[in-house]
Amino acid sequence: WRAFFDVDSAHWRILANRDQSQLNFRTVEFQEYSAPGGLTAGRHYDAGSLITLDIMLADPGKDFEGGAFATPELDGSSSTPEFGKGDALFFVSHKFHNVRPVTAGTRNVLVAELWAGPSSLCEHRCEAQDCALRGRGLAAAPA
Repeated sequence: WRAFFDVDSAHWRILANRDQSQLNFRTVEFQEYSAPGGLTAGRHYDAGSLITLDIMLADPGKDFEGGAFATPELDGSSSTPEFGKGDALFFVSHKFHNVRPVTAGTRNVLVAELWAGPSSLCEHRCEAQDCALRGRGLAAAPA
C-alpha cells in the first residue's frame, strides 16, 4: 500500500491531495497469457483507476518468450521497460499500455489497480453492492 504513495510522490503526485480513506483497490487480479495471448489493444488503459501496479511472477526468457509490457509514446515510438521476475511496474492508469503476444510458454502477472472508489466486491470490477455476478468470476478446477 505504502509503495503506491511513495512512487506517486516521486513521479506524479496524483494522490497528494486525496483523502486516503477514500482510496481502495479496484481490482487485484492474476493475469495469465499463453501463446499467442497478450493484451494487444493499442489504446487500452485502466479506466476509472488512478495508479496500476504490475508484478511479474514468471521468468521472462525461461517461463515464456515475447509478452513484453509496452506503452505507446506521443512521438509514435513504444517503450518496453525491463520487467523481470519479481519486478514491479507502477504507472498512471490512464496511460495506454499493452502486452505484446506471448510466443512460447506462459506469462503470469499480478495486477492491482488503485482508485478513489469503494472496495471492489466483484471479480469483474463491478461497483454495485448487490451484483448478481458476485462470486461467479472465480472457479475452482476439479481435483
